[in-house]
Amino acid sequence: MSEPTYFVTDIESSGFRPGQNSMLSFATVAVTGGGGEWGRFEAVLAELPGATWDPGTRAWFERDEPEAVGLLALMVLTEARRAARAADGELVQLRDQDRQLWDPALIDEGHDLVRACLRRNHPGPYQIQAAINAVHTDAPQAADTDWRQVVQLYDQLMQIAPSPVVAMNRAIAIAELDGPDVGLAALEELALDHYQPYRSTRADLLRRAGRRADAIAEYDRTLELTTNHAERRFLERRLAELA
Repeated sequence: MSEPTYFVTDIESSGFRPGQNSMLSFATVAVTGGGGEWGRFEAVLAELPGATWDPGTRAWFERDEPEAVGLLALMVLTEARRAARAADGELVQLRDQDRQLWDPALIDEGHDLVRACLRRNHPGPYQIQAAINAVHTDAPQAADTDWRQVVQLYDQLMQIAPSPVVAMNRAIAIAELDGPDVGLAALEELALDHYQPYRSTRADLLRRAGRRADAIAEYDRTLELTTNHAERRFLERRLAELA
C-alpha cells in the first residue's frame, strides 16, 4: 500500500485561498515529491518562482486563518517523517518506517499547531488532514496507531470535502481497522482505475488478503503507472515476493 495521500484536491470548499507565493502548490509538491523522489521543503520551495521559506512566509501561514495553520501543521508533520520515508533507494511504508528517524521537534511543533486549530473549532480540510497526521505521529509504534480515530477523522473529512481520493484513504484506514477484505470492498466503490495510489493500495490489500494471482496482476498494473523511482523498487520487490 502506498503511504496515505492526505491532500484534498478541491480546496475551494474550504474557503481558503493560497497567497501569491503559490503555497498550495508548494505544499502539494513538498509532500508528493513533484517527480522522481521526495524532497525537503527548502529544496522544493526553491523550484517555485518568487517563493522563499523565511520568517515572512511562516508568518503568512501563522496568521489568523485556521486553514493556513492547518496547512502549516500538515507540512510540518509530513516533513517530520521525511528521513524514514525511503531507505536504500526504496520506499518504506508508513507501518514499516523507523520511527526513531522521525524528527521529534517537528512532531511536537505539528501537534501544537493541530491543538491550536482544535481550539479555534472551525474545522477545514487541511486541519483534519493535519489531525490525521497527528494521530499517526503520536503512535510510538505502528501497532499503537488509533485507527478508529483515523477513520472518524476521514468520516468528518468526507462530510466537508468529499472526493474519491479521500474515500480511498478512508478505505486504507478501514483495512487497518477491520481487515483487508473490508478495505477492498470500500475501494471497489471508487472510480480511480487510472490513479496510481489507488492501484498500489488495491495491490497491497489483495496481497494481504491472500489473493496471490489477483495481487500479481494488480502490481503489474500499478508499475505501469509508477514514475517514482523509490516506489518502483518497492513495488518490484513486492511483485518478486509473490512470483
